[in-house]
Amino acid sequence: MYLAVALMESGFDLAHKPNTGPDIKLVNPSIWVEAVSSTDGNKNGKQIQPSAATPEVLLQPVSGGPPEGDIILRYLTSIDEKRKKLLGYYDRKGKWHPGYIERGIVNHSDPYVIALNTYKTSFALYDHQHTPNHLPTIAKCLFGYGNSVRQWYRRDGLSGSISLDR
Repeated sequence: MYLAVALMESGFDLAHKPNTGPDIKLVNPSIWVEAVSSTDGNKNGKQIQPSAATPEVLLQPVSGGPPEGDIILRYLTSIDEKRKKLLGYYDRKGKWHPGYIERGIVNHSDPYVIALNTYKTSFALYDHQHTPNHLPTIAKCLFGYGNSVRQWYRRDGLSGSISLDR
């Protein structure tokens, strides 16, 4: 709901949403938006990744900083759930569940955006993406960058090419 209101306040027109399908449809331009919140995860009623209220700056000398791999896994899991809704998927028993495209809700050429809210993911708020030489965790998640990737900045302020560290 927050995302829909924010889009309307930004001047976008929203279409009336059918009972099934993505969360939001923008009109002019026509874009489907699927909203999802990433969390720490739950398995059998237990948290998979423990919540943390302490900033990574305080934890870094003790435990090596936030668990970036776990954060990336939570982001990817949330994104994958919405991808499955669009394209369809086989469940663990081998049964096919058709997605929005196959069911005729979304056209295969329609733009489809997955809006990820990371607020409920531990340590996600401490992703210092605006600090020099830091690649945002979401970029590592979506583009497969590993721990050895560095981003170099040119003197003109534009980012240079990304290279591997040895």
